[in-house]
Amino acid sequence: MENTASFSDGESFESLGRALRSPTYSICYVKRRYTVRKDTALDVGGELTIDPPQFGIGQYPEKKERLRPLGDRALPRLPLPTPITAEKKREKTNLRSAIFGVVYFVFAMWLLFSVITGIESSADIGVSDNVTAQMPVYMSENKVLAAYEGSTYVHLLCPALGIDTLISSPITTVDNFLSSQSYGFDSDDIVSCDRSTVITEGMEITVSVVDYKDTFEDASVPYETENIYTTELRPGVSIVECEGENGTARQLVRSKYIDGEFSESNVLRYEITQEPVKKVIRRGCRGFVSINGVDYPYSYSLDVEATAYGGSVFEGANTSTGKTVEEGMIAVDPTVIALGRQVYISGYNEYDKYDGFYSCEDTGGAIVGNTIDIYTGSEINDAIQFGRRQMKVWVLETPDDE
Repeated sequence: MENTASFSDGESFESLGRALRSPTYSICYVKRRYTVRKDTALDVGGELTIDPPQFGIGQYPEKKERLRPLGDRALPRLPLPTPITAEKKREKTNLRSAIFGVVYFVFAMWLLFSVITGIESSADIGVSDNVTAQMPVYMSENKVLAAYEGSTYVHLLCPALGIDTLISSPITTVDNFLSSQSYGFDSDDIVSCDRSTVITEGMEITVSVVDYKDTFEDASVPYETENIYTTELRPGVSIVECEGENGTARQLVRSKYIDGEFSESNVLRYEITQEPVKKVIRRGCRGFVSINGVDYPYSYSLDVEATAYGGSVFEGANTSTGKTVEEGMIAVDPTVIALGRQVYISGYNEYDKYDGFYSCEDTGGAIVGNTIDIYTGSEINDAIQFGRRQMKVWVLETPDDE
């Protein structure tokens, strides 16, 4: 097949320039050659049908192109395109290569700088590795406080772990920041600021590490003291009836340490292994004795063994206090009942002959401890009939007892 396509009523040209200089023409592209068909009989609005060439199997459907006749007007002369030489192609190729090389060099330098900076930051600053794509949104009083993006630097201090460094981290709360670190901080540790605070540039956070240690210990269980108040003893006087003894216990103790220093301890479990023995003390106190419907306050009371003395031999005799003996006086042991004290004496088993008020004015060689000797008067038989019997003595209160 030839390089040009011709028609029986047309003209063929070897170059585009000659074809363009033709007065009237139509151009068909056939295998990179231009064929111009001269048609003087073409009317305005007429159509020129050109059969397309064959391309392998099958044919393209018929295609009509509407051409506009130019009449006798001549086209202007156009310059021919300048062919691209091999040298210019090489220049363009070299230029593209140079541009690509510069871009590649800049990218490589940026990448290298980023890697070096990242290594230095990881080694010296401790870059946080918890950067996430989703940044939390914090609310305050139903208003958006901030939608935090990017990262900032925090000055982290922990004397117990020897930490004093800057750490790069996404802007988040102090609690989330500490949880993201690899130092093992937990909720028991003491932080210098509120954990819900949002971190800011250059913020200083000091962490005190809290540790707990559990130990089993043997402990002493202190005994209790029971006080029994009685009017059988004078106020202010006490007698220990039973000595106390501490018990023992096994307990689990949890000790708290802050930055390695002991802070406090609490007992978690307590088990008594030996019960303590209670201490019992009897203490004297005042009371009231009702005599003929009248309440008389007394300092203390006691049970005594009573005897009697009397007869003409004692008439006009003086007592230990220098008073003349008379009915209504008794002899006592001054270490138990002081001389000069007023007492009320009452008999047991309905024996009330000598019930009444007495004054402690005398002593006797046989009167020791809780014993008394009642003066019955000048009749010796009254003393003999009295004999020896148990009685109750109330030592009445005086102003000096207040």
